[in-house]
Amino acid sequence: MTQTNQSIKTLYKHNPLETEPVAKLLRQFAIPSIIANLANSLYNIVDQIFIGQGVGYLGNAATNIAFPITTVCLAIGLLTGIGAAANFNLTIGRKDYTTARNTLGTAFGFLLLSGFTLALIVFWQAGPLMAFFGATEKVYPLSVQYVQIIALGIPFFMLGIGGANLVRADGSAKYSMTSILIGAAINMVLDPLFIFVFNWGIRGAAWATIIGQIASGLFILAYLPRFKQVDLSFSEITIQLKELWQIFKLGINALVFQLSNTIVQIVLNNTLKFVGASSIYGADIPIAAAGITIKINTLFIGVVIGIVQGAQPILSVNYGAKNYLRVRETFKLEMKVLAVFSLIMFIIFQTLTRPLISIFGNGDELYFTYSVHYLRVFLFMTVITGLHIGMANFLSAIGYGFKSAFLALSKQIIFLLPLILFLGHTYGVEQVPLAAPLAHGMAFVLAIYFIYRQFKSMPSENIVTFTAK
Repeated sequence: MTQTNQSIKTLYKHNPLETEPVAKLLRQFAIPSIIANLANSLYNIVDQIFIGQGVGYLGNAATNIAFPITTVCLAIGLLTGIGAAANFNLTIGRKDYTTARNTLGTAFGFLLLSGFTLALIVFWQAGPLMAFFGATEKVYPLSVQYVQIIALGIPFFMLGIGGANLVRADGSAKYSMTSILIGAAINMVLDPLFIFVFNWGIRGAAWATIIGQIASGLFILAYLPRFKQVDLSFSEITIQLKELWQIFKLGINALVFQLSNTIVQIVLNNTLKFVGASSIYGADIPIAAAGITIKINTLFIGVVIGIVQGAQPILSVNYGAKNYLRVRETFKLEMKVLAVFSLIMFIIFQTLTRPLISIFGNGDELYFTYSVHYLRVFLFMTVITGLHIGMANFLSAIGYGFKSAFLALSKQIIFLLPLILFLGHTYGVEQVPLAAPLAHGMAFVLAIYFIYRQFKSMPSENIVTFTAK
């Protein structure tokens, strides 16, 4: 039996994404995605906690300076994973199984190629990169040590991040989750061993991280012969430009979001370094506070992304199959879930601020004063942040990647970046975090306009087709 015929036999008659209750499907896909994303966030957060306890706040500042490296890897990994997952599900919805298989092969090929290329660049240019990212004299040597080690794990990290999206798109949400959990568990076990027992300091945290990433990446590779909706072998991991372009179009939102995050973080670190030096806090305390806030926020973002990743296969398959009523139902449920969760996290961020910061290590009262202020202000618009991410990813899931990318770009580059520079250089280091809630508010209004236009142009009834390729 050929691959196409086998796929039609198993899927054409009944695809649960088109028939099962939406709430059930969202739980089925979102919960493993949330767990996986939280575990992935722990790669950085566990490092930050143990480094804070074992090295001090300068260690936290060093990992914050190095974090743009992780963000760039995430950008390319998610560009490939999310874009390929969306195209895979859209083509499955259209019964085009050949394109679906080619999409997977191209995605895995690009993840491996870009991963090894980035690893070489980061390893050989670690020093200049850390200086460019805003490392102070005290932080520079620690950040270089950390980055030169984590560079070795970049190919596996990107394979784990991007591949997890592809495995989830195939319907194996639990396997996708397990791939991330394996890496996180290894990281958490090795971190205290390497940092405190072996006394390796920040280098120990880096080694623990990459060993976990290697395990996750290999676990994803082991899934290749097990894809359920199409047959895929290692020999089919080749980059086809036509499919790569489709992946880029649908995943560009993730790329723009992560790369704009990198640009913003570099500007933010340098702004805090410059304006903080003339304040009572100095340069290192604001940089450390910003790093801790970012790490805490990754837990919130991890759950939000898990929810939208859970909705993505449902949205993509049904939009591809022209089941527009089901698309609307899925989006409404997704927004309700995001709103409730975001409200809960807003309350936690505003009421448990100091205990959250204390988890990441000790410091003097000046350190806690600024860190508490920074976190509360920076994360003040948590509720609408979750909704904005859901709206942007909805557009990507139904094939409008460039619109989705513009929403991400507007929040980070058009609104947030100028506000950081203006508030920092005009009003000082204490007003820098105010840039985030202002930018998020303006971006949310723009997102509502885009979503309104999209639903207004979408047919109000289903258009069912029965064509298979």
